[in-house]
Amino acid sequence: MHILIVEHDTERLRDLEATLSRAGHQTEVVSSASLALAALARPAAPDLLLVGEELPDMPALDFLQAASVVGALPPVVVLGASEAGARGVEATRLGAVDFVLADDEGSYLGTLAGRLVGARERAAAHDRTARMADALASTSAAVLIADRTGAVEMINDACAHLLGREDTRSADCALTDLLPEDGSSRPRTELLAAVQAGSEWAGEVDVLAGDGQRVPCIVTVSPIRRPGGRMHGMVLTFRDVADRVAMEDALRAANRRLAEQAARDALTGLYNRAYLHEVLEREMARAIRYGTVLSLLMLDLDDFKRINDEHGHPVGDEVLREVGRRLRPVLRDGDVLARYGGDEFCAILPNTDEKAARLVADRLRNAVLERGVGPDASTPLGLSVGIATSVHVGADDEKPSEALLRYADRALYTSKATDGQHVTMFEPA
Repeated sequence: MHILIVEHDTERLRDLEATLSRAGHQTEVVSSASLALAALARPAAPDLLLVGEELPDMPALDFLQAASVVGALPPVVVLGASEAGARGVEATRLGAVDFVLADDEGSYLGTLAGRLVGARERAAAHDRTARMADALASTSAAVLIADRTGAVEMINDACAHLLGREDTRSADCALTDLLPEDGSSRPRTELLAAVQAGSEWAGEVDVLAGDGQRVPCIVTVSPIRRPGGRMHGMVLTFRDVADRVAMEDALRAANRRLAEQAARDALTGLYNRAYLHEVLEREMARAIRYGTVLSLLMLDLDDFKRINDEHGHPVGDEVLREVGRRLRPVLRDGDVLARYGGDEFCAILPNTDEKAARLVADRLRNAVLERGVGPDASTPLGLSVGIATSVHVGADDEKPSEALLRYADRALYTSKATDGQHVTMFEPA
């Protein structure tokens, strides 16, 4: 242990150093309060201060007051020149953990090392208790401490706020005052039984707030045990069920947002290829089950490479975004428009036969053709479309959705082969 000795009596100082060194402690010596304050300001503070009551520049009690301004004090033991009395009480009030009478015969030296260790342990225990109390007061968790009879001993601010009951801070408040009694309230009975038995319990129970309203809460009950296992009361935590519901709602909303983001194409904001396959498989199964017609449109921009070559990829990216903005309003709410890759798009049209699908394809093509694109909107852009419907999928197609996609792609290939700006319906061979 690193001990800073603040003492100006050279003979006593020599005895202190020898005694503490033999006990295995590292000692550092200063002869005045001002030098001790400077030592305390260093980054590596001592583990304990041993301070003579009579210092040349100020009394030990004044030193304690000044040292508290520097920062957190290590444990302090005052070496008294005479019986402590009121001075010992005042030293304790100012932060000292012990007051040792330094008799002229030096008999105090035999027990000094042990008392210093004990003083440090008491200071550490006090610090732990203080930190626990601060944590209990600062936490947002609602915490209540009761004895095994159910008498409330302490609640923190969060619990008082949750319950809206300042009366729970009084010594005559009991758990039964907080739990409304119902003939069929099994959780209430179980909770009180757990408190009396000193056992663990968790469940949902109504708690009576100060305004008479019932607050459904998730409550946990745990015994407080001292070292050695002896029980020393019960700690209960309360969480408003509404908070849990709100957290669950927020989690579901966050998951929905994540799922939506995962399904979207980063460039255009349209649905992406993976989501297209997922929806197409689902809609194809529904069309087969209910005997409806599903149409799939494959769309490809004509001469898009020329835009990238002449204006650069940033302009090409903006053209893709603009195409998405033009195509989307043409479709119904139940239709799905996705970017398939590069300059290709797909549209899934449930409950849409060949004739209706061709009309939609023409409207999509016209939406792209109606005005130019590029920096000055002067570059013409065309659209080729291939259409396939669920009617084209035969019973021998093992994966109907993949077959439909394959047929629409073949139709698109035919449109592109005729110099683009065409709509082609798939025709089985």
